[in-house]
Amino acid sequence: MKRYIYIILAISALHAVSCKVDDIDTYSMENSAVVFQTEAVQFSMKGVTEEYTEKTLTLDLVGRIADYDRKIDLRVIADAANTAIQDVDFKIGEAVMKAGEYVAEVDFLIHKMPEGVDNQNVTIEIVPNEHFRKGYPKTSKVYISWSEEYVRPSKSVVWKDWFDFFCRGYSRNYHKVLVEVFGEEIETYTRSVASAREDETLTLKLNDWWYGAQSKLVDYVRKYDAAHPDAPLMHSDDYETYTTYKDPVGTGKRPERIPTIYETLLQY
Repeated sequence: MKRYIYIILAISALHAVSCKVDDIDTYSMENSAVVFQTEAVQFSMKGVTEEYTEKTLTLDLVGRIADYDRKIDLRVIADAANTAIQDVDFKIGEAVMKAGEYVAEVDFLIHKMPEGVDNQNVTIEIVPNEHFRKGYPKTSKVYISWSEEYVRPSKSVVWKDWFDFFCRGYSRNYHKVLVEVFGEEIETYTRSVASAREDETLTLKLNDWWYGAQSKLVDYVRKYDAAHPDAPLMHSDDYETYTTYKDPVGTGKRPERIPTIYETLLQY
C-alpha cells in the first residue's frame, strides 16, 4: 500500500513541477539587452602611419532576435581617467543590431597617435533605449586602450592559440620574442577554420604547425638563455597570467616576482 502512495505522491510532484514550467513566460522582446563581449580591449598602433585605423567593437544580444534593425545607443563615460577625446582621437560608428542577427559589430576608428603620446584610453557604455534595457553591469561598458607598444591580440581566435600552445600569460617582452621568432605574421595565425574563412586578415595554421612552433619557441629561448646566463629573456613588468583565454585584458594575476620567459613556456 505504501508503494502505491509513494507513486501517487511522485506523480503529483511531477505534475506540480510541470505546471510551474508551463507558467514561465518566454523571454519577451521588451527584456532584450546587448552587452560587450569583453570588459576590456587593447589595440596596437605599432607602426601605424594612416590617419585613421579601423578597429571593431563586438556586442552580443541577450534575448530574442527581431525581424527589424534595432539601434544601440553608446556614449563615452565622463571620467578623468580618459586620455582620449571623442571625434579627435577616435570616432565611434553607428551601432545597430541588424534584423535576424544576435551579434553586432561597431566601427571604432582610432586617429594616428599624437606626437609624444605612447598610449590612450576611453571607457564606453551602452545606454538603454526603446529597444534594449540595461544589461549586466560588468559588460554594459568596455575599457578601450591603444598603444604604440605591443598589446595582447584583440582577436580571441589568435590569443586562444597563443594561450593554448605558448604561454598562459602575456607581456610585451614575450610578444616581442614571438615576433622575433615567427615574424609579425604570428599576430594573424589561427587554428579556427571558420574564422579564417570569414576574416581575410587571418591565416589558417593547423595543429601540426602549432606543435612545431611551440617546440621552436622553447628551443629559441633555451639557446638564448644558455648564451646569456646573466641576462636571460625576461617578461616585462606588465606580465600577468590568466586562468582561461577568455579572461579580459588586465584581469589576470600579477606574480610577486617577474619570471623568465622560459619558466612560463608550455612544453608538450
